[in-house]
Amino acid sequence: MLIDILWESLDEARVKQLEANWAAESEERIDAVDRGELQTVDGPSALEELRSSLRK
Repeated sequence: MLIDILWESLDEARVKQLEANWAAESEERIDAVDRGELQTVDGPSALEELRSSLRK
């Protein structure tokens, strides 16, 4: 709910810029994975690693 309130408080131009930035970042990461420059981790492994780090 808080994120919705904050998001709605932004002006339309700012929202469009943020969305464009997120889209560009997503495309860059997809391209990096395709080029073999970015290592991926499957969901279950990522969750287990996160849970393990929180137990410490």
